[in-house]
Parts: sequence; structure tokens; C-alpha cells
Amino acid sequence: MADNAPERTCIGCRQRDAQDHLLRLVLRQRTTTHRLMQRSLVPDASRRLPGRGAWIHPEIDCVTVTQRKRAWLRAFKISGDVDASTLDELMASIRSPSNTTLRYRNPHASVSATEADTSTGSG
Repeated sequence: MADNAPERTCIGCRQRDAQDHLLRLVLRQRTTTHRLMQRSLVPDASRRLPGRGAWIHPEIDCVTVTQRKRAWLRAFKISGDVDASTLDELMASIRSPSNTTLRYRNPHASVSATEADTSTGSG
């Protein structure tokens, strides 16, 4: 990680990392027909959507912790209900071997023996 790279804190594991290794989430709010506020998490891969952002490692462990603790409430400084189905989609994307758009590598993560074998060509 370069010394001048911006760092952000993952809302799942609470570890600081370069923003290039994290996915930004923003809170999208809409008013429904009954004047109820509907809020949902939206991934912001381009890092250009307006509003407060929360950062997460696109890894199963971090997403699981975020869902269990409902960490987006603290990150966005809100209370109440939020549609977090985006995190379920992120989990499915991480597990899918064919999808590479959201598969970032955390340089701090340990590499399993299987991954090491396939990356060196000895597997």
C-alpha cells in the first residue's frame, strides 16, 4: 500500500485499508406514496454517488459481520429499517467464481493452500 493512498475503515472488520481494496456503499432514500421513508444500501463502485459513504471489504467475513451487527446504522448515523438486500447480492457475487467485477483482493487476508496451488500452477 502506498503511503499517500487514501485509507478508509471497513464497517465489518473495523480495520483500516486503502480505499482501492474496499467497496463504497451509500444510503439511497426515497419517499413512498404514503410519505414513508424507504432506505436502501447501494454499492458505489465508481465512488461518485452523492452522500455519506460507508466502506466494506468485499469479502464474506466482512459482509457477514456487517449484516449480523447491522453496522450500516452506525456508519450512516441513522436508526430504523434499511433494505440491506444489496449485501446479500454482494455475498452471492463474492461466492460466484464467474463474477470478477466485485472480487477485490484484500492484501491482509491469508491465502489458503488451495488458492496458493492454483495461483502457482502446481494444483
